[in-house]
This record gives sequence, structure tokens and C-alpha cells, in this order.
Amino acid sequence: MVLVSTVASLLLLSGAANAASPAVGSVITSPSENIQKSTTLAYGTSYVAGKINSNLYWQASGVLLAGGCLRPNGVVLKSCFQMSLTAQGQLESGSTNQKRDLGEGLSAEERAMLYDEDLDAYFEVNPEQARYRYLPGASYTPEGKRFMQKQKRQDAGDGSSVASSTVSSTATSATATPTGRQRIEIYTWPGALANETWNYKWTSWQRPGISTSAHFWHAWQILRRDGSGGPVITLDYKASRVVFTDTVAGCTACVTSSLRSWYGIVAVHEMNITYGPQGNVSYSVADSHSPDVPIITYQAVHDMGSSASLKMGTYRLVIPNASDTKGFVGSFVGTRLG
Repeated sequence: MVLVSTVASLLLLSGAANAASPAVGSVITSPSENIQKSTTLAYGTSYVAGKINSNLYWQASGVLLAGGCLRPNGVVLKSCFQMSLTAQGQLESGSTNQKRDLGEGLSAEERAMLYDEDLDAYFEVNPEQARYRYLPGASYTPEGKRFMQKQKRQDAGDGSSVASSTVSSTATSATATPTGRQRIEIYTWPGALANETWNYKWTSWQRPGISTSAHFWHAWQILRRDGSGGPVITLDYKASRVVFTDTVAGCTACVTSSLRSWYGIVAVHEMNITYGPQGNVSYSVADSHSPDVPIITYQAVHDMGSSASLKMGTYRLVIPNASDTKGFVGSFVGTRLG
């Protein structure tokens, strides 16, 4: 269940109720910290949310630590967050309706921080963005403002139907019945508006040997809040592959690479993205030891959504016999270019 009473006590550093969209030239960074020691932000006993600063927020159903990110071979990741999930339990919560019921009594800001699908709460907190909610030319149909690609490729964990993956899987428990969702994500706030252009850079590390399935496991996603919301593009660990899913382009395995190339490395990510109906994205990731040799890249030109955030971390559907997992995300720098 969601222990809502813990939310307010976990708001960090920023006291502002909402933050205006950063101006052109603004830079968002993850804060420096004692690299040898860590501070616990979430204990993994309930689903909670908080602030790192006015432009970086977090959600966690598992254990989230700030600092102390030492790789097993002693390499240090600075300005880093540790993310750990157990094999079972530590669930975000159940269905959307259950979430809303549990959210009764929370402020609009707390609901927006906890529940990505509570779009009304988001626009209550950020009323200046309301005029971007239903833009002409965005990828939704007029009837009910539902996105054409809103049939998500990710299992809802509450009995919802899902588009099947085109990736064949030999991974452990690939066809097992999901038991719920686990989430630890750091994300940009407020969401970027249509026609804004951003450059994002960050690093990550994923412990080797994780078990994957045919179900979603986001390492990062672009989450839109215009229209009926939802992910635009995600990078997933799926069926022993690193897989791009693009809901606007309509592909569930747009580009793939072996997950083994990802294991144990300090991955250096860079993304340039312009949001909105005339949007585009260019992304690459490389091993920090060979930063000029991409492991995988992705480019697209289409609607990238508005009021949208980059979310980094680990968000997965849990299946029986899944492995526990630990990863790091850090050294984040977001620069608004236009």
C-alpha cells in the first residue's frame, strides 16, 4: 500500500509548490554528495516520492540511496543514486483506481509526484501548462483525446490487455503471470513543453546477471502528460536484450542490442530532444571506457509529447522467479537549448 503520511517528510531541498519551466540556457544537475557515504531517501517499505531539488524529483517503491556509489571494482560514480529492488514485493501498488483511492487526502502536488497517471493533479500544480494539454497535431484522436498509440506495450499488472512483444524470449519465467510493478525513478520537473529543446547527459550502472522477461523493464523513458499521458519512448531490459519501444512510431522492438553489452559497465548516455508535435530525438549510449563507440543509438522524428519528463532508473513488471536488482544513476546534467 501507499503510506501517504511519509511523503511530506521526504520532500528534499525545494520548498516551492511548483517550478516554472527553466529558461533557455538553464542547466539542471544532480547534486554533489559524499561519495563514500550514502543517505537513505526511501527504505523500500512503502511507495513514496520526494524532491532532490526543484527540477529533479523521485519515486520509489524500493530502496533509494543518495551517494556512496562504488562499483565492485572500485570505480566511483559521482552525484549518484543507488537503486535496489527485491525479487518480489516492494510493489508500487495495484490498479489505477486503487491508487486514486489511496491518494485521497493528499495535496495535488503529492498526487502528481506519486502517480504519473493523475494528470489533473499535475496540471493543477502547473496551471501555466494547461494550454499545452491538447495541442493540434499531437498524436491523439479527437474522440476522448485518447492517444492513437496509447495501447501500451507494458503489462498493467491489474488485468489490462497488452500488445504482445515482437521479441522472442528464452528468459526465465517469460510467460509467468505478473504480480505487480516495482519502481525507482528520478525524473525532470516540471515537464518540458512543446517546442522546448533539451540536451540530457547521465551515467548508469546495472548489476550483471539480472533475469528478464517478455514484460517491460524501463531503464529510462520519456513520459508525456499531454492528452491522456503515457510513455513516448522507452529503453527496456527485455528478453535478454536492450530494446527501444516507441509508442508513437508503433514499434515494440524498434532497435535492439544484447543485454550482455550493458552488464557491469558505466554507461554514458546522451540525448537531444525537441518536444511537441514537431518533435525529434537523438540518443546514444556508450561504455565510459570507449565513449566514442556507441553501444546502441536511436533517432526519431515525430510527436514527443508535451509536459514531458525524462525518467531514469528502474521500473519493471514483477514476475515469479524474477531476480533482485541493483543499479546506479548519476552525473545527470540537463541543459535547455531552445
